Amino acid sequence: MKTRCLLAAVLALALILAQHEPARAASAPSEPPRPASPQPATSQPTTSQPAASQPAASQPAASQPASPQAPAAGRFVDKERGFSLAPPAGWRPVEPGAFAVPGALRAGWSPDDRTSILVFTTHLDEPVTASFLLAQHREAARHTPRAAIREERTLDLAGKRSMSFAFTAPGTGGAIDSRGAEPTAQHWVAIPHQRDVLFLLLTCPEPAFASADEVFRTLLATLEVTGPQTDQQAVPR
Repeated sequence: MKTRCLLAAVLALALILAQHEPARAASAPSEPPRPASPQPATSQPTTSQPAASQPAASQPAASQPASPQAPAAGRFVDKERGFSLAPPAGWRPVEPGAFAVPGALRAGWSPDDRTSILVFTTHLDEPVTASFLLAQHREAARHTPRAAIREERTLDLAGKRSMSFAFTAPGTGGAIDSRGAEPTAQHWVAIPHQRDVLFLLLTCPEPAFASADEVFRTLLATLEVTGPQTDQQAVPR
């Protein structure tokens, strides 16, 4: 119960100010409660290259992104956190320290100064399910001023039961921020497996959502995640 309460608090804040544009990263609000026993990265992910070539305030202070990843022609592989994917073609890796997330930032890509796809992980004291995570995102969006939900569902992704939540709210185009007025869209995807949760997050100006979300879904189709889910996590809900 303690883990779930802390995670709920982090997710509620994360949906309000989920990330910050690079120029505003230093002006993030005060640090929220963290999930129980977060585990910051201790080693850098590795990247494998093919022979021929390609979904809120949150700022755990110790979270650092992986070092620059491979070009889009390669496949990003994080052996420590047990996942791999094909980065979006034409998008550049994000700079270390440019974004704050509620967990350990493992990778990220951006085509411009505002749109981004971030991948981060959180380690908990007890397992949670995709349906639990979806409920927390719904509740957090309900408390976000003028939020409009685009998608809310659980699904099978990378062979695991996952959740998908997309919504639009006022922000800066690069972050959901109650101080901003520009319609900003986010698409959260979360894959719980055992006591780890893998998050993938798209953020962009609302007018760019259709094209950016197509890129995001293409990336999701390449995702592979190792490690089993618990029996409860694997049950469709």
